[in-house]
Amino acid sequence: MKNPRQARLAWAIGCAAAITSLSPANASVLNINHTWTGLESVQGTKRLFRNGSSSVAGTQKPFPGTSDNTYTYFYLQDFQAAPGSIVTVKQNASLNSTYSFTSVYSADTPFDPANLALGYLADAGSSGDNIIFQVNVNGSGMLRFVGNSRSGRDSIGAVLDATVTYTAANITPTPGPLPLFGAATAFSFSRRLRRRCKTRGVAR
Repeated sequence: MKNPRQARLAWAIGCAAAITSLSPANASVLNINHTWTGLESVQGTKRLFRNGSSSVAGTQKPFPGTSDNTYTYFYLQDFQAAPGSIVTVKQNASLNSTYSFTSVYSADTPFDPANLALGYLADAGSSGDNIIFQVNVNGSGMLRFVGNSRSGRDSIGAVLDATVTYTAANITPTPGPLPLFGAATAFSFSRRLRRRCKTRGVAR
């Protein structure tokens, strides 16, 4: 049987672990809906080549290359995801969805429509409805959703519609907090933790 001192220490550690594990995952969603107008502020004469291979988590897809396309219109939106997490992008059903294409880039570098290999991370592989791809989050977690049109001015009036699901960067991974500080520090925190815990501790 544990003595009172050991019991209080075990309770403090368990209580602290319970407190830190109650925080839910900070899931965030970007809902993208944009109609191509031909007046987009970012335009170019090339687009990503659609090689039919969607990016998957755990594997870095090689840059697919480019195709000539005058003009290509771009829609950009930056976001920050938690390093070590996974971002999922879904191309949704929309008006003339085959005129749009989606990809993810690093936002740590400027987006250059003349150099689409710069900062490239992942893409959908093809245009159309309900296409899903994923990318692992590394480094700073600063990412950029990139939508682009295809077929030149024929894309005007078509709708880019996509959903980006990710874990926001302001969530801190759950640690095993008190054991890192050592038993002595854990015991010194026990009284404050007892006041914060809502569950009943062991009998003293």
